[in-house]
Amino acid sequence: MPSSETIWRTIADVFGRDLARPIEWLSLLLLAGWLQFLLTQPDVFQSPRYGAFAGVSPWVWSTVIASILVAQLVALRPSRHAPTIRFVAMALATGIWTVIALSFWSGSYPILARTHSVIAFAVIVTAIYLGLRRR
Repeated sequence: MPSSETIWRTIADVFGRDLARPIEWLSLLLLAGWLQFLLTQPDVFQSPRYGAFAGVSPWVWSTVIASILVAQLVALRPSRHAPTIRFVAMALATGIWTVIALSFWSGSYPILARTHSVIAFAVIVTAIYLGLRRR
């Protein structure tokens, strides 16, 4: 049976390996919420609130978000390729968070627009951080 020190070290490695890890988790969990929303209420995305999503079917968006989630989950596992995988996963997340933020700026939803813009900005900064650390 592993010691409590080993367990805590493993938890710290998964959740707090470096400064980027909390934002990676935040992005992953929030995107999982978006995926659940897309899968359970696809008709909502026909409303003006989600104008940025209107050009593509909710099922396509679901597939895109699910792919990004898979990349982010793979990036959580330690491996020798982890820095590159983490960078790519966050770069992909940057794109979807930007689309989500822009969808709220196109309507009259200032709180949602600002909140999602902050998330997008945090993910962008994290992707840049991870990209620079790969060198």
